[in-house]
Amino acid sequence: MSREIKTEYPGVYTRGTSIRIHFTYKGKRCRETLSNLVNTPANLKYAAGKRTAVLHEITTRVFNYRDHFPDSPMADVFEPVKDVPTISELLVNWLQAKQSEVSVKTHALMSNRIDKYIIPKFGNRKVDTLLQSEIKRWRMVELGELANKTINDIMTPLRGIYADAMADRIIDFNPCAHVPNLDKDQEDNADPFTLNEIKAIENTPTHMESEKNAFLFACWTGLRISEWMALAWEDVDFVNRTIKVQRSVVSHDLKVPKTKSSIRTVHLLGQAYEILLAQKSLTYMMPPVQAEVGQADKRRTKKQKLSYVFRQTGSTEPYALSAKYGYDFFSNHLKRSQVRDRGPNQARHTYASQLLTKGVNERWIMREMGHTSIVMFEKHYGRWIDEEIPDMADLVTKLFEKVPSASHNIKGVR
Repeated sequence: MSREIKTEYPGVYTRGTSIRIHFTYKGKRCRETLSNLVNTPANLKYAAGKRTAVLHEITTRVFNYRDHFPDSPMADVFEPVKDVPTISELLVNWLQAKQSEVSVKTHALMSNRIDKYIIPKFGNRKVDTLLQSEIKRWRMVELGELANKTINDIMTPLRGIYADAMADRIIDFNPCAHVPNLDKDQEDNADPFTLNEIKAIENTPTHMESEKNAFLFACWTGLRISEWMALAWEDVDFVNRTIKVQRSVVSHDLKVPKTKSSIRTVHLLGQAYEILLAQKSLTYMMPPVQAEVGQADKRRTKKQKLSYVFRQTGSTEPYALSAKYGYDFFSNHLKRSQVRDRGPNQARHTYASQLLTKGVNERWIMREMGHTSIVMFEKHYGRWIDEEIPDMADLVTKLFEKVPSASHNIKGVR
């Protein structure tokens, strides 16, 4: 039997016609024969480079034995073959982790969408077998009739398990990484009411004064429908003419707002203040309602007694579903007002457009509305910002009319 012979390169040995490298990994001395390399000067030099690369990866803690020596018995010792989980198995773990991050209702919705859309299609597949092209085709063909937002929400668990699988080094490629979210549906775009339309809505008689006041109040405060439905008289400061936005209601669930900027103090314009005074005669003396408000950690709730500002006509109950408000009052009232139909959420956009066209500073409006980014604000309301610009020239000119002309002090200017 031939024995190992040391070469001029550290850690590189020959054994007959073959080449072997020595190195230490995790405290164990390892000897690996480089397959398909015969004992030649060029191959010895290559072996030395290979050993240097191995040592570097060991030092930087990125070394994987099986990547370099897939047929070595030591690969099974250091890098045992992993039992690749199925997509269903990873989704179970992902849902369990999400329990501490989202509300009970959101968690139930996620679970329902996983069971309805993902499991039947991909559940039994090993996580390392799914192709990017399969995901794109599934999304386009089988989910194509759903709203873009719904499709994006269905993709969220799939993105989550593949991000986890990458982090755990179960897979080497994330097929979701280059499948971006779909654009928001066109119906999400701003389509505000004009001043004439607001007046028509205001002047059209109705027995549902509380519901009408709610819409008009939103037009002059920029509150989201989920915010004014959760507004309580405890949030109103009549002395300083402000309201505190500190909760919202979505599908019957009260919760604190998602972002810090949404928790804000809104300054009441004259129109909004007058609407509150009118509403005061309708609901101010009604008894408070015991409510549970979901906290920011998505797990805890806090009990509060709330005297809701806007309540359903003929009841002491507040609105808890925007769709019910639209069905009970808004759509019918628009018809009676002879105003083009769109959703009550457009009241928020109406506030922004009305103030922008009057030249109000957009950063002030942004803070009042709870926006976090001026870029996002301009994306939503760029058209009205642009409409404001021509009037700014006249405004600036008038501001300087009261200032002595600098041209009198410039030599050569008469």
